[in-house]
Amino acid sequence: MKDDRGPNDLEKQIKDLHTTIKMYQNILRDAQQQIYYWKKFWYENQSKENLLQGYKKVIHDLSVKLRQKDS
Repeated sequence: MKDDRGPNDLEKQIKDLHTTIKMYQNILRDAQQQIYYWKKFWYENQSKENLLQGYKKVIHDLSVKLRQKDS
């Protein structure tokens, strides 16, 4: 069926606006998923960084004690 409605037809404009809204909703949903992923990634990275700093401190403290013991 040929769509001979012009660009000023309100039904066509409403349909186009609904399509545009759905597209923006999909983009927003994708962006929210990306934000969630990267925040989760950052928090996990921070947790690992804190654990690493703790290990470094323990190793440093043990090294100091060993040096004092050997002296």
